[in-house]
Order: sequence, then structure tokens, then C-alpha cells
Amino acid sequence: MLSSMVTKHHNQLKIKKEEIETKRNEAIDSSVDFTSNLVNHLNDGVAKTYLNQRKLDSESKQLVQNVAQFERSVNQWLGLMNG
Repeated sequence: MLSSMVTKHHNQLKIKKEEIETKRNEAIDSSVDFTSNLVNHLNDGVAKTYLNQRKLDSESKQLVQNVAQFERSVNQWLGLMNG
């Protein structure tokens, strides 16, 4: 009687340990999926920000060139008007 109770108890412990291990593995898999999705989402935002910054840099350089050209044109017009 006692030995059967001990055997039953060991079997129950074994089942519980297997359940715990299964749930632990599921939790690990879920956390890996979550962090992977989070990193991908953040990388998308960073990539868009980087591209926007490159566009802004390019447009600001073009604007500086346009202002310099406009300044030269204005100076030429002023020279003609004053001459």
C-alpha cells in the first residue's frame, strides 16, 4: 500500500515536472517571438528615420546651392541696376 502510494506520488511528480518543462519552453518561445517582433518593429522605424534624414540632408544641400545661385543672380542684377 505504501509503496503504491510512493510510486503514484513519483509518477505525479514526473507528470508535473514535464508540464512545468513544457510551459517553460512555451514561455521561452513566446519571449523569443516577442523580442524578435519588437526588434523588427523598432528597426523599421529606425530605417525610415534614417532615410528621412538622408532626404533632409540632400534637400538642405540643394537649398544652400539654390540660395547661393539666387544671391549671385541678385548681385548681378544689382550691378546692372547700379551701373
